[in-house]
Amino acid sequence: VAFEDIFAEPDSTHSSDYVWGSSFRCFNKSKTCCYNCLSTVCAVPCAVYWGLVFACTIFWQIWFIVPSLRLLAINMWAVGKQNSLYVHALCDPWCESCGRLFSQIKVHVLKD
Repeated sequence: VAFEDIFAEPDSTHSSDYVWGSSFRCFNKSKTCCYNCLSTVCAVPCAVYWGLVFACTIFWQIWFIVPSLRLLAINMWAVGKQNSLYVHALCDPWCESCGRLFSQIKVHVLKD
């Protein structure tokens, strides 16, 4: 986060250069100091936590989710094939008949 993104004076009003410069330095130094202190205290525990979270996520993905989805895909293939046969046997003749019936309709536009 940049100082200018937080504090922006309108063009019509400006504080003195000393105040602006001092504020800029105080903001940046306090931000840097706070970040360094927090990262010194919290970086290693956060890294361990997120390492464990991603390790567990990857473990579940590799050993449970992907094989379960593969098993589901294998089992659903037969259901999909059966469904496809029913649709082709029951719906295709009806759709073809309707298509042939409506393809003979001719529309003429009369202009007044």
